[in-house]
Amino acid sequence: MHDGTVRLMGEATPYFYIGDSHAMVGSLVFDVPAGPTRLVTSVQLIRGFAASDMLEGECLGPAPVDVLRRISAFSSHPDYPP
Repeated sequence: MHDGTVRLMGEATPYFYIGDSHAMVGSLVFDVPAGPTRLVTSVQLIRGFAASDMLEGECLGPAPVDVLRRISAFSSHPDYPP
């Protein structure tokens, strides 16, 4: 039972899973013993996604590019780490 209190646990690093319904690992939180952070999983669903959808010629296909845009993978700022 949740008592209504919220406690800051520290920073978390998001790990995104991209795939079809078989990639539904859910939103999970992992503690990293070797560091001060946690890993938080997030699933980005592409309905009907198949391995052949990943590439279109030598470039990423439209479906994975759309997901990468949704999770701001193409965002950039001089203060962001490489």
